[in-house]
This record gives sequence, C-alpha cells and structure tokens, in this order.
Amino acid sequence: MPNDTEHGNIAVDMVEQAKRGVTLSVEEKWMLSRCRGGVMVPIQELLNRIRWDGAFAEGDFVIGYYDRVAEMVIQVPLSQIHFTQGDHFFFHITDTNGCTHEIPFHRVREVYKNKELIWHREGQDKAEQ
Repeated sequence: MPNDTEHGNIAVDMVEQAKRGVTLSVEEKWMLSRCRGGVMVPIQELLNRIRWDGAFAEGDFVIGYYDRVAEMVIQVPLSQIHFTQGDHFFFHITDTNGCTHEIPFHRVREVYKNKELIWHREGQDKAEQ
C-alpha cells in the first residue's frame, strides 16, 4: 500500500486545518474528499480532473517536476505539456531548443493553480535525498 509520501502529503495538512476549523478552498475540499486515509489523490487523477472538468480547469496551472540532470524542480505551464492518450506513465514537454522530453508521472512534485499550491509530493529520488 503506498504511503502518503509516495502519493503526496498535503492531504495530512488539510485534514489538520479542517480539524482546527480553517476554511478550505473549493480545490482543497475536493482534494480532501479524494484522500484515502491521509493519502493524497494520485497525480494522474488530478491531471484528469484538470483536463475533463471545465469548471475546475479554469485558471492557470503549472506543473513542477523533478529534473534528475538539473537536480531541481522545473516548473512548466500545463499548456506546454503534451499527454498521449492511453499513456499512464509519461507526459511530454518540448524545451526552448525544440527537444522533446519524456517525463514520468512519478517525477511530478507539485501542481499550482493560479500560483497557489494545490498538490505536493515529497521527493523520492536518490539525488533528492
């Protein structure tokens, strides 16, 4: 069974905030409703919601993924990410030099909506530890 670090750990913070009576945003409430025992919603499920739920998709989304060569999180606007139908493991980005890179979903570390962090996963790569 995956732990909360593998699927994201903001859910635990949101649960604590809700317990303290902190008002959660619509996005936070949705994320919390999708949590399973403190485990964050998988990144593919969040990306599917962004792609298929028109109301939720309104806004500017940025995906942050861990780049093993640069050894840092790279942020890319969602509009510059290409998804291949049926591919549940990778997405593609094209850099400023025109080179296309295949990024595994497990390297996604953060998702922002209108500059607000809505999803986060701690790093699991050896270079990040």
